[in-house]
Amino acid sequence: MGRAAVNSSAAPRRARGRRSHSYGLRFVGHRLRSVPMKYVVAAFILLPCISSCTSSTARISPTHDDDASHDPGNAHALTLEALNFIESDSAKAEELLNAALKADLYHGPAHNDLGVLFLRQSRLYEAANEFELARKLMPGNPEPRLNLGLTLEKAGLNEQAFDAYNAALEVSPGHIRTIQAIARLTLRTDRKNDRLMGMLEDITLRGETNNWRNWAHDQMSRSKIAIGKPSLLRVTTPRTGNTVTSPLRVSGEARGTWFFEASFPVRLLNQDGQEIAIAPAEARSEWMTESFVPFEAMLEFSAPAPGTSGTLVLEKNNPSGLSEQDDEFRIPVRFGTTELGESPAEASMVQVYFGNHGMAVDAKGDCEVVFPVARTVPPTKGPARAALEALLAGPTPEEEAQGYFTGIDAGVRVRGLIIKNGIATADFSEELERAGDSCQMSAIRAQIDASLRQFPTVQSVRISIVGRTKNILQP
Repeated sequence: MGRAAVNSSAAPRRARGRRSHSYGLRFVGHRLRSVPMKYVVAAFILLPCISSCTSSTARISPTHDDDASHDPGNAHALTLEALNFIESDSAKAEELLNAALKADLYHGPAHNDLGVLFLRQSRLYEAANEFELARKLMPGNPEPRLNLGLTLEKAGLNEQAFDAYNAALEVSPGHIRTIQAIARLTLRTDRKNDRLMGMLEDITLRGETNNWRNWAHDQMSRSKIAIGKPSLLRVTTPRTGNTVTSPLRVSGEARGTWFFEASFPVRLLNQDGQEIAIAPAEARSEWMTESFVPFEAMLEFSAPAPGTSGTLVLEKNNPSGLSEQDDEFRIPVRFGTTELGESPAEASMVQVYFGNHGMAVDAKGDCEVVFPVARTVPPTKGPARAALEALLAGPTPEEEAQGYFTGIDAGVRVRGLIIKNGIATADFSEELERAGDSCQMSAIRAQIDASLRQFPTVQSVRISIVGRTKNILQP
């Protein structure tokens, strides 16, 4: 859920969010007779700034009567074997992929995977050359087109990248990794795209990983994206596409004009559109205002068949009865089931926030940009304190592989947490002051602030270290 992962074609691979890939391009005229002119122009633009390119990687174009270069079975086997070394031994992987192409120069997956390898090594022109060959050899596969788009994007050729991504969607309209790449680039470049809303909603439901799905929902919740009703209603839980069980906690914030008498109705529908639960969402602060007001609702219901879809409907409270004053916000969900021996009330779902270079939309830096990941916490402590302790535990190994990181050093402890009058005062042990530069300190503040402000009772956050609030977290 980070930067769209480069995709290897020989076998399915998980997306990896945090990669410092350098993407570029190289086109060899006698190998690529039909390369689009706009890509050739792009190659000449980049030629002066790519120093790792040499002519030694060019291969002589194969001919059909070359019997020594047409052993597809061996090429396939060598390509699969190379996948075992792409992460751990790039030299071995390259040797195997070159051997695969020596066995069959027409083996598209080997070209694509060699491009992936070159991309990770910042061998920019070679990477795009292999992706272009793979594109022509695998006309029905979107992966080489996606990878070529990633190459062009990282080279700063955003318009050409969009063209390559769109070409991938022409081949496979529902290719989720390409949809993720287009959505991320659209946001990063502030490009107008009428399909963005639909793409983000699609990612929330079909994203390659939970982190991609959370990322999409987080982007949908930002006011800069006119999706749903961000100017009127913002839902924290549940997220679009989440699996829900009874009792279902619904929380977020809405403009005071969405309430009447400090509440508005929340309904839960099954996949047939039948209402299975209704409860009032109650304001957690003064509601007679045009500002945002935190709310919370709790719905209890008899769960439909696990895996079936449903819809959560948050309705504007309209005492006038005038249809033109009606409004609502719908969130698609899926119904789950509780494991044997466990009550739904035995655990709570919270979010903790980490940085992720791959997901950051702001190209200028991501010190204060954080993204949510879900955590299940026991009911023995208050959910806010449990969220802080889960935050201090850091990202899981899988999340680290997807690009998540924390600015908080190991060994930091929560000494206390008090929430009063909308202010959360979190006190930490002295290890929190181990932070180094100003970027890390900004990241720490952002992580703690976001992890606490998810709760409706918290409007602002105050951080202290062993009781001190002055001169802390300073470079």
